[in-house]
Amino acid sequence: MKLFWRTWSVSTGAAWVAALMACFASAPALAQWRLPPPPPVTPRPPPAAPQAPPAAPQPQPDASAAPAFDVRHNPPPAFFLGNATMLSIDLEEETGIEFVTVQIRPAGSMVYQTLFMSRTKTRHYETSVPADFLRPGDMQYYIAASVRGQTVPLFATAEQPQVAQARLPRPDEMSLLPPPPPAPRPEGIFPEVSKPIEDSSVRETEFGRFAQDQVIESVSRARQRASESPAAVSVLTEDDLVNYGSPLLGEALRQMPGMDVMRINAADFNVNVRGFNRENSNRLLSLVDGRSVYVDIFGITFWEGLPTSYYDYKRVEVIRGPGSTIYGANAFSGIVSLFTKEPEDVDGLRLYQWYGSAGNSSTFQGGHVRGKHGVRVTAEWNYLNELEDYERKNKDSIKGNFLYRLAINPNTQLRLQGGFSKDDGSFLTQIGPLAFDVNQAFAQATFIHKKLRLQGFVNYLGADATIRPLVPDVIQLPPDGQQVVDDFASKGLVLRDRSGRKLTGLIQEDLLGEVPLIRLPADSITADAEGQYALEIGSMDTLTFGANYRLVSLQSSNLLDTDITQNALGLFLLNELRPVDMLFISAGLRFDLQDLNYEDPTRPEIKPRLRTAFSPRGAVVFKPGEDHSLRLSGGLAYRNPALFESSSALKYITARTVPGVLSINAGDGSIPVDNQIPDIIYRGNPTLKPEQMLSAELGYSGLYWDRLRLGLDLFWEKVDGLIVLKGDVQGLVTGLTPSIPLADKQAATANIFIYENLIDAANMGLELSSELRIIDGLKLFANYSFQKTSLLNQDEVARSLGIEPSRVPDFITINTENPEHKINFGVNSRFHGVRANLYGHYVARTIRKNFLTQLPSQDVSFDIRPPEALAGAIQPYKTEPRALTALTNSFGTFQTPSYFILNTNLSYSFGESEWLTIGGGADNLLGAWTRQRDQGFVYETDADGNKIVRSVQRGRHIQYPRLNLFNTLTGGDTIGASYYFFLRGHF
Repeated sequence: MKLFWRTWSVSTGAAWVAALMACFASAPALAQWRLPPPPPVTPRPPPAAPQAPPAAPQPQPDASAAPAFDVRHNPPPAFFLGNATMLSIDLEEETGIEFVTVQIRPAGSMVYQTLFMSRTKTRHYETSVPADFLRPGDMQYYIAASVRGQTVPLFATAEQPQVAQARLPRPDEMSLLPPPPPAPRPEGIFPEVSKPIEDSSVRETEFGRFAQDQVIESVSRARQRASESPAAVSVLTEDDLVNYGSPLLGEALRQMPGMDVMRINAADFNVNVRGFNRENSNRLLSLVDGRSVYVDIFGITFWEGLPTSYYDYKRVEVIRGPGSTIYGANAFSGIVSLFTKEPEDVDGLRLYQWYGSAGNSSTFQGGHVRGKHGVRVTAEWNYLNELEDYERKNKDSIKGNFLYRLAINPNTQLRLQGGFSKDDGSFLTQIGPLAFDVNQAFAQATFIHKKLRLQGFVNYLGADATIRPLVPDVIQLPPDGQQVVDDFASKGLVLRDRSGRKLTGLIQEDLLGEVPLIRLPADSITADAEGQYALEIGSMDTLTFGANYRLVSLQSSNLLDTDITQNALGLFLLNELRPVDMLFISAGLRFDLQDLNYEDPTRPEIKPRLRTAFSPRGAVVFKPGEDHSLRLSGGLAYRNPALFESSSALKYITARTVPGVLSINAGDGSIPVDNQIPDIIYRGNPTLKPEQMLSAELGYSGLYWDRLRLGLDLFWEKVDGLIVLKGDVQGLVTGLTPSIPLADKQAATANIFIYENLIDAANMGLELSSELRIIDGLKLFANYSFQKTSLLNQDEVARSLGIEPSRVPDFITINTENPEHKINFGVNSRFHGVRANLYGHYVARTIRKNFLTQLPSQDVSFDIRPPEALAGAIQPYKTEPRALTALTNSFGTFQTPSYFILNTNLSYSFGESEWLTIGGGADNLLGAWTRQRDQGFVYETDADGNKIVRSVQRGRHIQYPRLNLFNTLTGGDTIGASYYFFLRGHF
């Protein structure tokens, strides 16, 4: 019945959305095209456009305006509807040209569509206009080149384009139609000759587009060729996202080399680059259309709770390695930059339905372009089931967003975006599981005029969260099972619980009573304004400079400081120099200033403070050939402490009185004892310094036979002052043991939680990637990542923890937390409407210990003191240190065994436009299809007859340590197999 009402509500919503979009789309569309890249800063006067097919040299432009070229171009007599039309251009010389594009649009439209031309011979470029780009009537186009970062028109201009009619061919023009593509060569995978490929029609196939260099935007905040990027970068296209099947962004990111993806529960994805991943991962900058989307209070990205839908994303660029020089704080280990679809990418109404054992989602999308105006709207409802029991829900979400784009003129555009989401779910924090009810909203405005970009946005988060404290509810006292007796004056001290039972080796239950959840209501507003400008100095040098200001405000009634504000100012400068065609030099510097306003009423000595950081970075890219590049880069990056780490404090346990009873054996009777549980407060550390990373990289990328793309990146990183949470297990157990008079409770619980700049570490490794296009419609890829992390300051860590250096690995596992080996591979095929995809992911074993995972392994002891009424009559008693596993019912594993995931999906699309696609798939195909049992563990009995955990249940795997702490399961859920079905419609 629930499923019926859920389906009915979704169908009703779909009908309303469809009706609204139909009203909007009823107006005639004049153009449905993407905006071009920023136009040239100093355009030269256009050459005279020839009016007849015969070739003719174009007149030279004014040499003072921009680099000039002698060009020959034959405009087509017409664009023939239903057929691709070839366009080509020949240059007398091509010094400094990076790539050549055709900008094309229907007459009357304000927006050009970009087509990249391929160089098939020396100084000869060509492409063809696909048939589905054409509209009846006049088509306008011009041809331009990118020369050392400057856009130079070659034939016609944006203001004075060449015009050709789009119509059906006449009988006498049938000979002008392009020939069909040649049949595949029978002799093998690779052609006998390398570039250039003589038959240019191959270039317009999927295989031909693969041979072209990708254009990226994130590394330098400007469009550039991927082979000339000053940083290691990988790209997921819209096709890659569609092929993956499951609409989970965290899962799709596994495909990338160097990515660390740790899924703790169904909705709790933690993502980082090149290690140092953890729960609440906050060392990776995440952007959506240039807007940072991490949650400021934790610094984390809630990947499945973004106000944007998985189906909104057009492209994902991942920068592997520090990016603080351009982006500032949080761009510590890397950047994930997501670009959403333009209105013309949607073009009508789209429906996405995903349903399976792991969850369900319904997404509606609409897009339309009319003259200067373009709109895209998305609405989505989804939920995810628990990984261990698909009958229970883990996360429920509803979200929506819009994009309005105004093309003021070919050089200028205004973009307005906004959205909201409401999520209910849970994730794991470093002090316990957190359940949340979160409302998010954002508003963003972006103005682009030539090389000027201005952007401002506001993010709002309203949360009602509860944290379940992980505290003992079962303790055996004393730990050796013997009665606590002191023979002083022939009297004995007997410990009893609240009910009067003697503690003679028995298990004392419910020591603390019911532990209340910590409620953490919070409202957070982040406002950000930034601007940048690219100044071209001659034809070889580009200087980009900019600034941003960020204000974060956090209010919460349960924090000791109920109002926290943070101001940050950043200034950056980037210089890109190209002295010769084969050499590209990049150097940049950023300065950041952060003002932290934080007051802890319990510590008035802590005053507001300023943090400063410098982030220099440089790179040299050498291109010995068109399809090969070598890169050497290095720099310094930083990460500011998150508000939760530095600027917040809340009561983990509230002070209370718990009644107890002491009995004197010699007949003095029972003495009631009121034991005090002190306030146990979680505090951030305002004295934290930013984490710093010094890095160096050596990279290579190359294209072979136009079919095989290879990449190799070697990296070395040194991290100073890595922030970790130190936990005092002794203090926690001492403070939370009522009914027993323990010494110095208040002192023992003073610093149970503390973040410190504790770790210096070195990280080194390599990333090897390959991608092979065998034929059109068939792609194979594989990548391998290796890394080795080592602790550099073991003696200093030992002194800070108060332990012997030999025991440091029991507390600090930075060298084992990062998987040394990761392998990803995939096969993507598409033939005649059928898509079949297969993905494999292997991750090596890890061992992780932090405050939570130390709890079952750190030794504790009890210092029992008599009450004041018996002071001097009975001596104190101190138990021997014992592991907490001997005192409680805690068990589990802090190891994450190596695991292998195999995912597959199959679909069929109807029609050439793929207006309807149906399909299904399975994730973790080789995993168990049954639900979890025995808490996900496989047990065995030791020599003493105790039941211990041997491993995780077969057929299931964990990606984070799994523990039962004090009758509460925490850590990583066990993950089995799941299936799903999907439907995609485009109307």
